Amino acid sequence: MSRSLPPREPRVLIRVFLCLSLTHQASLGATLTVTSPDNSGPGSLRQAILDSNQSAGVFDTIAFNIPTPAKGAGGLEETEKVLPGGVATISPTSALPTITDPVLIDGHTQVGSAVNTNATGPINAQIKVELNGSNAGASNGLTITAGGSTVRGLAINRFARVGIQLEGLGGNSIEGNFIGTDVTGMAVQQNGFSGLFIASPNNTIGGNTPAARNLSSGNVFHGLEISGGAATGNKVMGNIIGANAAGTASLTGPESFGVLIDGGGGNVIGGTTVGAGNVISGNVSHGIEVFSSSGNRIEGNFIGTDASGLAALGNGARGVQLNDSSDNIIGGTEPGARNIISGNSRSGIRLLNPGSTGNLVQGNYIGTDLHGVADLGNGNEGVIINGGSNNTIGGTESGAGNLISGNGGDGVSVIEGAGNSILMNSIYSNNGLGIDLGASSVTPNDDGDGDSGPNNLQNFPVLDSASTNGSQVLVAGSLSSLANTMFRVEFFSNSGCDPTGNGEGQRLLGFSEIVTGSTGVATINVTLDETASVGEFLTATATVIEGQGDYGDSSEFSGCREVVAGGCIPPFPDFADNGRADAGDALLLLKGILDGNEAFDLTCDELMTGDDLIRFSLEWYQLEASKTQ
Repeated sequence: MSRSLPPREPRVLIRVFLCLSLTHQASLGATLTVTSPDNSGPGSLRQAILDSNQSAGVFDTIAFNIPTPAKGAGGLEETEKVLPGGVATISPTSALPTITDPVLIDGHTQVGSAVNTNATGPINAQIKVELNGSNAGASNGLTITAGGSTVRGLAINRFARVGIQLEGLGGNSIEGNFIGTDVTGMAVQQNGFSGLFIASPNNTIGGNTPAARNLSSGNVFHGLEISGGAATGNKVMGNIIGANAAGTASLTGPESFGVLIDGGGGNVIGGTTVGAGNVISGNVSHGIEVFSSSGNRIEGNFIGTDASGLAALGNGARGVQLNDSSDNIIGGTEPGARNIISGNSRSGIRLLNPGSTGNLVQGNYIGTDLHGVADLGNGNEGVIINGGSNNTIGGTESGAGNLISGNGGDGVSVIEGAGNSILMNSIYSNNGLGIDLGASSVTPNDDGDGDSGPNNLQNFPVLDSASTNGSQVLVAGSLSSLANTMFRVEFFSNSGCDPTGNGEGQRLLGFSEIVTGSTGVATINVTLDETASVGEFLTATATVIEGQGDYGDSSEFSGCREVVAGGCIPPFPDFADNGRADAGDALLLLKGILDGNEAFDLTCDELMTGDDLIRFSLEWYQLEASKTQ
């Protein structure tokens, strides 16, 4: 006997209406609220991601309102309501779905959560949603391929692979999360690989607002890895990587770099505005490693110090290492671009292998605290070039010079590579030489400077005298090097002389451009419009000028020359008043010598002789340039 079924049309109409209604809501951007810590099912994070993925092309929001347990008066758990201060822990039992449609996942919607309010220093965010991957198998915490998504306010820990992986379209924002730690940011809960893995372009990790700052520490490998040819244009700003949320102690995994850039290019680690710099400290290996990548900028960071910039919290190897990487900038000429690279166990900065060319290291404090005063030296060299060529340490622009002080080895060491320029830096109180080319001792000058080696073992100047009249410093000496070559000679004052007899260079007094003759010798007779005290020591370096604003090999520092009192200041011999020292001035000088006119005494010997004409020819006429530089 058959039994008839009731008609289905009304049910079909209701379902169609509901589908249309949900579709309409999704097109406006739905808010999908996670109300359960369960692995799956209604109200779970997994279901919210699945629902968001189904609303293609719509920017949904995933919010959180998960009841959290608390002890009642009778010792019973109250789970019927959300209680302030409780932590909602979500423990997936398998990989969460890949995010394939743009979405905002906002952990700060959970009751009791609060964003960080410190622009710099400790991160004081209150995280109340935890993704615990200890039961999720070989998976990432979150994987995003859609691009254009934002993840904020989560603690993501104990996943077998990566905390957050970004691939595909890019343009994501990761802000205000704790990755690799517990919800307090003070204890390790490591992810098995890196905290963040970025293989897509134009993502922002952190930001220059307090609420955007992430903590990525305690992970087995790297706090953050940017990898592959597609990983370009990413910005990493305002984060703490390798330390605890207070920025006071190491909280690191067993094999970690702070930041690894492997391939790609054009990424920015830090920034020049307040709060944009990262604290990258306490990692087991390098603070930052850049491998086979170009056009990146590393600026405004604390690398090897605590979050205050006043105490050491060193990385276990080098602060920054550029490995076969070209045309990157560490620091910059703006004050906000300055990195503090101090307290690291080995060198502050290392440029490694022949592919490391055309890099700029400018405006940094390497071996000191935030104020450039306290000694927080790196364990070995301040900067070491081990194979790279045509790099610039410092520069001739205002603000380009680095402060390199207090390091356990040389200030700057060039082990291999040529054409490296070391200009306008303040280098002093390092345990080794100020600048060392090759061996760990002073490299003697050679006649004609025809030898080869690091920076072609460029000869340094020889200073014969240094005197002061109280307002200027007069320096005499010579440089023996390649014939018919122009050099920039920089002069420095120092409170003492290095035990080797060849100094460092604490305070730049000025520079002069000289040209060697056919014999390879140039005379140095310079008046510097800076003061140096009697009893201080002058040193100098020589750098090849290869063209307008283009420099090559720099030398080690010269031997020290103690500053004594006395000395006259000869006039610049523009007797014809035409802005240069030319043949017309030579004729007027000759007439002045013949007339015995003391206004033409260029040798400060109170005699009008041919020596004045010789000095004019060697020092001024040959250059036809202004003497005061």
